[in-house]
Amino acid sequence: MIKVAAAIIEQKDFFLICQRPAGKHLAFFWEFPGGKVENDETFEECVIRECREELGIDVNVQSLFEKTTYFYPNQSIQFAFFLCTIQHGYPIAQEGQKICWVKRSELLNYKFCPADYMLIQKLLVHSNKK
Repeated sequence: MIKVAAAIIEQKDFFLICQRPAGKHLAFFWEFPGGKVENDETFEECVIRECREELGIDVNVQSLFEKTTYFYPNQSIQFAFFLCTIQHGYPIAQEGQKICWVKRSELLNYKFCPADYMLIQKLLVHSNKK
């Protein structure tokens, strides 16, 4: 099973999302920044490393928001989504991918990876509890 950690970075009801690059599985779909957990790291260490590598930012991991497993036809992926804040830097795409800040109410206007839709629904419900 593949393990993936992702950052939910929110600023003033806008979320940072990234578009998967050409040539990768689910190319051009949108997702929250993150990536595969390496053998020697925790989910939290992975999300910090991935944000640094992909976006040039240092993040502070606040808390686990959702942990889930998604079953694609050819693979299973265990996801850990963390609420994070930017500790240092401004997000700039380091790997040629598109990134943008999207208002919470507009998240469903983007074509996300299938595994992210349950998370987005939870984020939309979570906003109603604020």
